Amino acid sequence: MSQLLSIVEDFDAACKSEHPEHDACETEPPRSVSIERAIHEQVRGILEFLKKPDPSRSFDSVERGLVPLVFALGRLFLAFFLAWRGEHSHWEVRAWARRGFRRRRVQPRLLGTFFGKVRYWRSYMTEESGSGLYPLDLALGLSADGFSLLVLDMAARLATLVSFDQVTTILKLFLGWSPSKTSVEKMVLGLGKRTGDWFREASYTSKRHAFEVARREADKRGFPKGSGKLVQLVTDGDEDLRDLGKEFFPDAIHTLDVMHAMEYLWEAGACLFREGSKEQAAWVKKVENHPYKGKVFSVLGEITAALEGIPKTGPGNKGRRQRLETALNYLYNRTEMMNYASLKAQDLELSSGSVEGAVKHVIAKRFDNGSMRWIRERAEALLQLRCIEINGDWNAFIQYVHEKTHAEAVSRAEPQVILSLTPAPLPERAKIA
Repeated sequence: MSQLLSIVEDFDAACKSEHPEHDACETEPPRSVSIERAIHEQVRGILEFLKKPDPSRSFDSVERGLVPLVFALGRLFLAFFLAWRGEHSHWEVRAWARRGFRRRRVQPRLLGTFFGKVRYWRSYMTEESGSGLYPLDLALGLSADGFSLLVLDMAARLATLVSFDQVTTILKLFLGWSPSKTSVEKMVLGLGKRTGDWFREASYTSKRHAFEVARREADKRGFPKGSGKLVQLVTDGDEDLRDLGKEFFPDAIHTLDVMHAMEYLWEAGACLFREGSKEQAAWVKKVENHPYKGKVFSVLGEITAALEGIPKTGPGNKGRRQRLETALNYLYNRTEMMNYASLKAQDLELSSGSVEGAVKHVIAKRFDNGSMRWIRERAEALLQLRCIEINGDWNAFIQYVHEKTHAEAVSRAEPQVILSLTPAPLPERAKIA
């Protein structure tokens, strides 16, 4: 890591000085035509650099020397666009004037972009209440954070994969500059506040969506419908999951998690004996091996016989019979999902314990490293973003945030801030449809 930091520092030293293309526009807004001339000069300078008559130059030295020149050209292109767009923003200014806003002096701004910091100027307008806005920023969908959406996007996305310190290191290595570690964390917290609406509006809480994602991932991994390849689904026996499993994975082996089957055996035992008693444990021990040996109906017979042995009248008997009938019906309706003997012979899964691997991939890989310490609300923001990234929906989420914040800025007549110092509250537990 120390070697990586030294490389970053060397590259950073060459790129972090004041960008000379900004010198002419520190005190007054430049015209787009003057920036266009600077672009042509920069291109000519790059061509002269490439044509430099020095046969001893290596490709490596040329490539390394070209990077800061191309990044400077990128900054000029963005500065040109912003200046040209500002010169043609009369329509936006007049529109806000009709809404009671008065035009003030143009004001400069330094915007952190992929290519580095870019300075541009834009008109400021205020209303009688004293609040103000920048019509150009609103028209271009720029938030008040001081960073382009692309930079925010890259930094927050990297943060779902590596630590905040590593994010700044990686960005400095490839871009020559980086938002601060604190800014990166603010980006994560700010975007984290928008994940709740995203999940709700995208119907992420539905079981159907979970199967749509599973189907998509199975297709990507070479398990399309009709492929003839073995697919196994292990669930808690939920009827909706069973129906969706048949719809999305019609040829799959659908297995009831054996731990859920055991839970219902313990529940049945609690209807016959005092919960936690030796008698209950002995009864469960007598029947619990039957499912593993393919004798599910023997278990059902034991429960049926026990049910018939409980009188229909008497203190507490009605409740005991109802609970025992529930356990019996649950297992009876899922006998085709309990072929545990056959599954063992095929070396297939009997329970969803392998999900722990997914938990490790989603959570432990990012959150359980070294001396990391987490506040739950801050960890939740990052976890939500990491799930979006792993699901392959990051670009759609960023587009959603962009459209949402832009619409809010226009409707409220004020620039919107994405970065946040504080996380969103932890989500409340709710039943998921």
